[in-house]
Amino acid sequence: MSSTLLTGTVDLTTLERAYTVADLALLTGETEAWIRECQRKGIITPLPERKYGIQFSRGSIFKLEAFKGLQEEFGHNSAVPARIIREAGPKLDELARGPEIWTVDALAAMSAAVVAAIWTPEVQAELARRFGALVK
Repeated sequence: MSSTLLTGTVDLTTLERAYTVADLALLTGETEAWIRECQRKGIITPLPERKYGIQFSRGSIFKLEAFKGLQEEFGHNSAVPARIIREAGPKLDELARGPEIWTVDALAAMSAAVVAAIWTPEVQAELARRFGALVK
């Protein structure tokens, strides 16, 4: 799915509206245990009670793919990827409800999430403290 996002737009009319853990594992190339672990971490959340058991929205595909990419950048043991995806999650879900999703919109949501998740007041204060000492 990540390579699909690089093409500019993804036609969501061809995608199902709900996916099982097994579906998500197949689509992402990961194990069902990994998908359940992502659910436990709050990366993805199930849809409200469904007729056919636990299912996830289309936005979950984008969240999982973005999470995988962030883990490659920050490391698999870092808490940062999960923090970023939880921040971007509502916007990715919103984008996935439309008839298509544009790469630029998904990237804007992720960029905003990175800033919100990483550029915290604590980080800003620490940078000011460290760089303030250099300026004096």
